[in-house]
Amino acid sequence: IEVPGNDLYYINVPNPPGMITSSFPEVYAVAGDYNYVEVYCYALENQSFSVEGHVLSQEGFGLFDARVEFFDTSEDTATWWNVHFTDPNGYFGAFMPYGTYDMRISLPAHESFWIYGLEVDQDIYLDDIILNLVTEFDGSVQGVVSFITQDGQLDSHEAYVYIDGQNYSIGLETNSSGYFYADLVNGIYDISVSSPGFSFAYFPEAFEVNNGAVTFNIDVYEYGYAGPPEIVDLHDIPNDQGRQMRAVWHSGEPGEWDYFTQFSIWRKVLDVPFDLWDYVETIPWHGLHNPYAAVVPTLGDSSSNEFHQSTFIVTAHTQDVDFYVDSEPATGWSIDNIHPSVPMNLVMSNGPGTVSLNWLASDDVDFDYYNVYRQSIASNEPAMVFTTIDSFYIDTDMSQDNAYQYWVTTVDQSGLESEASSIVSAVLAADDNLGMPTEFALKQNYPNPFNPSTQIQYALPSETRVVISIYDITGRKVRTLVNEVQSPGYKNVLWNATNEIGRPVSAGMYIYSIQAGDFIQNKKMVLMK
Repeated sequence: IEVPGNDLYYINVPNPPGMITSSFPEVYAVAGDYNYVEVYCYALENQSFSVEGHVLSQEGFGLFDARVEFFDTSEDTATWWNVHFTDPNGYFGAFMPYGTYDMRISLPAHESFWIYGLEVDQDIYLDDIILNLVTEFDGSVQGVVSFITQDGQLDSHEAYVYIDGQNYSIGLETNSSGYFYADLVNGIYDISVSSPGFSFAYFPEAFEVNNGAVTFNIDVYEYGYAGPPEIVDLHDIPNDQGRQMRAVWHSGEPGEWDYFTQFSIWRKVLDVPFDLWDYVETIPWHGLHNPYAAVVPTLGDSSSNEFHQSTFIVTAHTQDVDFYVDSEPATGWSIDNIHPSVPMNLVMSNGPGTVSLNWLASDDVDFDYYNVYRQSIASNEPAMVFTTIDSFYIDTDMSQDNAYQYWVTTVDQSGLESEASSIVSAVLAADDNLGMPTEFALKQNYPNPFNPSTQIQYALPSETRVVISIYDITGRKVRTLVNEVQSPGYKNVLWNATNEIGRPVSAGMYIYSIQAGDFIQNKKMVLMK
């Protein structure tokens, strides 16, 4: 640029987009001389600027120790960036990188003050930020900070607790027993705890105050503390043949180890005079905050016949093979949830004084024995039950001039009984009409109360469609046992306390109902577990 000589000039370069000029030099132009000037411009994202301000009370006095926080909003979620405090006259100063920030200014007993979307692209001075007093608190929080060491729990210690909400925040010291209390306004609060020699603890959205008092207790751990795993659930695997449970546990605190190398699961040995555990399996480490789970084997199933418990612990291992921590034991039981299969192809033949029954052998892996039921058609007595491990049965203990019905069920090693096979009838008399009913009837189930199965007897004087259904006490249908046209005679059906899809129902009162032509009748029964 050619200018008149022997004069002082100021070079002013407006900020280019996204940049800032560092300085504006002065140049004295001497007539006939050539002057070279450099002006430096820097990208804003690489710069920092001062943000200063003055925090005042409603009366205009400077507020000391007000907390000034910056939250970076350049990301999708605002993140905490920096914190400063006002001096005794209420002034604060911060040196912040270029960006957009939300600011919060807070002080105990005062409502929080927010400045949203503050663009820091130059030096900024914020004057007269006024904090209003809280006129009435809505609720409170109290709790105890427990100081956990590797050797136990300390009886006396202090900690700094910071309680942080959208509209109100307060920091306070616990007493020597770790107790803290704070009055609060309604809202959701984060809480953090710091104490010398102990790891910092932070709980986002820890509790909500809604016009009432809240209790929130906190555990903090000394540096290097390795806390044991915690078994939080131990339950039966549903819809299996038993002998399995699912264990769920939290990892525990690895402390100075940063992580556990692995977890091992152990099952307690029963009926020995000392503490003995069988190794079950090893689970690799996959993070501190993820729940862990494994299917563990048991040595027996609980049933109506016996109660068999299994006890497990989880051990967390470190890089030092000599240092590990055990969970507290957890006890539960497994159940055989699957009823055995129904005996198929039941056939009967009879001769003088004998009835021979044959059926297909069970292929259930947990088969135990068969129940053979014999019901006298002309009697109101409950059916007699015989047991056998064979797939046949020969009955010789009968009365002549009588008629009988037979059916067979399978029982597994857990005591679960299948539904009944088809029914076969044997008449041991010259009169073919022996024992034919003369009217419709529905008898009381036997046994009652029952577990795990019960018999329902009914009589049909003529051929008709029969529907027998089970309902719970609210009137909701649980199971349809019979829905077919049946010939006349005394009939029997067995219910093994399962619903339409074969799953066990809960204990309680149930209604069973028969509809045979125009005949309808209901009766009650009780399942006990």
